[in-house]
Amino acid sequence: MFYVNLLTKIKNSSYNKLKTVEIQGFASKKLHNLLLILYKEGYISKFCYKLDKNDNFKIVIFLKYYKQNKKTLINIKQISKSNRSYYCSSKMVWKLKNSFGTYILSTPLGFLNDVEARQLNVGGKLICAIY
Repeated sequence: MFYVNLLTKIKNSSYNKLKTVEIQGFASKKLHNLLLILYKEGYISKFCYKLDKNDNFKIVIFLKYYKQNKKTLINIKQISKSNRSYYCSSKMVWKLKNSFGTYILSTPLGFLNDVEARQLNVGGKLICAIY
């Protein structure tokens, strides 16, 4: 559940109106795909990987704001947690409420948002809702 720490840090940094989030740790394909979804949906402006002086690996995420410091990322609700996982089939993906937010699913094809999951007709584990 590596993404829980990432999502929590992004959410807290957005509440405190910070411009960047630094996460120390490892890089993986799943983490990169999750950040890529956040970038494509317009919740973050960019992200990069860097090594500091002690050869510690860091991921730097730049948060996106509208004019007058209004945040684009209002809330992240984690649906699947460590003690309970929620799964939805390809038929249930169509029934997700999609008024103005984005759902992120972990599927056999990797992390996908709800629109991509509908197009590819796949289901999976509901990770979070972003609005």
